[in-house]
Amino acid sequence: MGLATEYFLKNIELKKNIKIPICFIKSKYLKKLNMYIKNRKIYALSDFYKNYPKHINLGIFEDIKKIIPEKIDVLSDDNKLISEIISLKKYDVNFFFSLVGNLYYINSLIVDINKIKNNKYFTKTIEISLLLFIYNNIVENLNKYISEFVKYKIESEKKSNKIFKTYLKKFKDGSYPELGRTLNVLLNLNIISDSKESIFYKCKFLRNKIAHANFFYDKQKRRILINQDDYSIKQFKIEFNQIQNFLLKLIKEYNLNNDNVLHKSDTLLFSISNYFRKIGRSGVDKDKFLNCVFDWEKN
Repeated sequence: MGLATEYFLKNIELKKNIKIPICFIKSKYLKKLNMYIKNRKIYALSDFYKNYPKHINLGIFEDIKKIIPEKIDVLSDDNKLISEIISLKKYDVNFFFSLVGNLYYINSLIVDINKIKNNKYFTKTIEISLLLFIYNNIVENLNKYISEFVKYKIESEKKSNKIFKTYLKKFKDGSYPELGRTLNVLLNLNIISDSKESIFYKCKFLRNKIAHANFFYDKQKRRILINQDDYSIKQFKIEFNQIQNFLLKLIKEYNLNNDNVLHKSDTLLFSISNYFRKIGRSGVDKDKFLNCVFDWEKN
C-alpha cells in the first residue's frame, strides 16, 4: 500500500466517520485508489465509493463465518459485559469492521502456523512465540474496545468519583488506559465482579500478564515464563482459547443485532462518494483539492 492510500484512509475516511480495514479491499483496487489520490482524480474517487461492493473482498466475511462456532461459551460476567458493549456499539459500523479486521488478521496467522508447523525449521519456540504475539494482540484490542465502552459509561452517567476522573485522564493522544486499570473501573461500575465469573479474573496467565508485561517461552523448561512464575503450554492454550472466545462472542452477538452490516455501511460510503462529487462541481473546492499538498508529498 502506497503512502497516498495510507494517508487517505487515515484522514478523509475517518473524517467521514468510516474506516474499512485494508484487508477488505482487493489488492488491484488498492492500487487504483492509490493512483486516483496521487493524481487527484476526483470523479474516479467518487465512483470508487459509489461502486464499493465490487472493490471489497466479500469472501473475507465468509471466512469469518467459518471461524465462529455455533455455540460459544463465556462466563456470566463476560456475557454481561459483551451485552453492554453491544448495546452501545450496535449501530457503529466502524466497530464491526475493526472487530472482523482483527479477527481476520489473527486467524490468518493461525492458519499460516498450522500450514508450516510440520516443517523441521518451525520449532516449538517459534510456534509458542507466535501464539504469545497473537494472544497479546487479542488482549490489547479487547482492552481498547472495553476501555472505550467504560469511558462512555463514565461520561454518560456523569460519574464524579476520583477513580473515574483519574481513569479518563489516561485517554490522550490516541492512547487508552492499561487493562488492569480498566478492570478496576469495571469492578467499581459493578459490571464485572472480582470472581471466577470473568475471564479477566479467572485466567491466571492473563492476570499475571497485566502485572508483568514481559513474558517468553523457555525451550529448556518447555514453559512460559512471566517474572518468577511459569506456565505449561497446555494451560496457556486453554486460556488462549478462552480469551479468543470472548472476541468471537463479541462479534457473534453484534451480528445478531445487525443482520446486514455491509448494507448499513451504504449510507456512509455513499456520503464519501457524494463528498468528492461535490468537490468536483465546486470551482473553489476543486481548485483547493487539485492544488493541495498532502503530508506525504512534503519531503
